[in-house]
Amino acid sequence: MGDFGLGSDLVNVADFDALAASGVYVNPLGSEPGAPTAVSNWHLLHCQNTASIATQLAFRPDDIRMRRKNGGVWGSWVKILHQNAILGTVSQSGGVPTGALIEAGSNANGNYVRYAGGMQLAWKRLVLTGQDINTAYGSLYRSAALLTGNTAHAAAFAAAPTVAITAHVSDVSAFTVVGGTGDTLNLPSSAYAVYTSALTGRTIIVNALALGRWY
Repeated sequence: MGDFGLGSDLVNVADFDALAASGVYVNPLGSEPGAPTAVSNWHLLHCQNTASIATQLAFRPDDIRMRRKNGGVWGSWVKILHQNAILGTVSQSGGVPTGALIEAGSNANGNYVRYAGGMQLAWKRLVLTGQDINTAYGSLYRSAALLTGNTAHAAAFAAAPTVAITAHVSDVSAFTVVGGTGDTLNLPSSAYAVYTSALTGRTIIVNALALGRWY
């Protein structure tokens, strides 16, 4: 090592599992046994303790992994989360997170936030103009179904989420009712309406929030 530290070139590794000498290595091919993923240029720090105990730290610009050998058997690679892995696409395999911690997005169906642990929030705000509230219902009047054609969430749920929906009519007191919908993956459509005195041509603002799991 001398005055040059680690030197200018890393040692190529042909088999991550077979390493027995401490050092810093690189895999040139991407097909070497034991690599964290099948890509080239993993920089590897191998620390040998005894013949049967060792630790490996592998890193690329966008990924850091670690594993330990105990009793001569390598454990699984685990991903070390860093600043660039907080926000991104969340994913999982068998209930174990494999992607970022938090995913957020928006589309024509609203907004959503997904968490690595499986929880998901989805919400939307609809501004409906020119709405009539004139269908007789006892001593009140109700609007047409407010969510017809707008029942999809911004991101899919794995099971029926818990949903809270409110609606506000411009310049008047009103209340909203959801009935006969059951547990569904999407928002209720025909069963959701606003009730108040008879009105025509009003603006109704609908807010919908869903909480559930994405896997």
